[in-house]
Amino acid sequence: PRTPPDPYLFSLLHTGNPGDADFYLRLCADAQTVLEVGCGDGRLLAPLAAQGNMAVGIEPAAGVRKLAAARKKKLPAEVSARFEVLDADMRTLNLGRKFDRILVPYCGLYCLRDDEEVVTALKALAAHLAPGGILAFDGYAVHDPEGMEGYGDFDHLTTLKDGKTTVDVYERDDHDVANHAVNVTYFHEIKAPGARMKTHSYTLRHHYLVCDRVPDLLEEAGLSLLSRFADFEGGEFDEDAEHQVVLAGLTAEFLADDGSDDDDEAGDDEGFEGDDEAIEGDDEGFEDDDEGPAPDADGNYPGMEED
Repeated sequence: PRTPPDPYLFSLLHTGNPGDADFYLRLCADAQTVLEVGCGDGRLLAPLAAQGNMAVGIEPAAGVRKLAAARKKKLPAEVSARFEVLDADMRTLNLGRKFDRILVPYCGLYCLRDDEEVVTALKALAAHLAPGGILAFDGYAVHDPEGMEGYGDFDHLTTLKDGKTTVDVYERDDHDVANHAVNVTYFHEIKAPGARMKTHSYTLRHHYLVCDRVPDLLEEAGLSLLSRFADFEGGEFDEDAEHQVVLAGLTAEFLADDGSDDDDEAGDDEGFEGDDEAIEGDDEGFEDDDEGPAPDADGNYPGMEED
């Protein structure tokens, strides 16, 4: 079995793409209710709640949800009241309510195993999208899977700083062209003053969405492509684009089958009453052993390998 990522190191590295937060905030500026899929530590939920959105996030990783809970506790009371994180999976989502905006940022859909799972997830999300609402997601653009073939070596990706601790991150990509997938392995070297270097590694599997397939996948789920951009500034999407930012809405057929009324209110005053468990936030830290350890006061990571 693969080693799960340490939630703290994962969140320290995976902070989105430049410009994505501003884009999603603009997209949600006139929305009342927003659902973020794979919300992580709440990096988008917090500013969404701060600008007045009722922001619900779903996140299946327990350790990362605790980071979101810690972020929630630091918010002003009026903002915290609009910030909610649930333990849920996008493929089986059943919250019993609809949202004006649904966001799946930062390659969130690429975490699914194949196109079939993508359609399953999109159908579940479509069932939670209010009439006239927008589903938005982004990821790197793959136009020709054959161009992704081959195995990579570890390359230095970035150097992260957290207080006095330095984390050097290396990345290796192993491509599975036949299945439109890539296994991305991250290797961390954690260096804290007065401590021996520690290491941590984990592998994420991405099933990337081939650009030409996106409209068909949306249609299978009852959604239609509204717009697609090459970046978060609205750049024209073409065969040279390295990124795809997708906006989709419900099809007329889906609305008819769903029995939705355009006059229905997506947002209501009932609060967050989904069946999934809400994360209220506590002081217990990371208690899930399978989610990886948290750093101690000196920035060290117990249980990780020493060099």
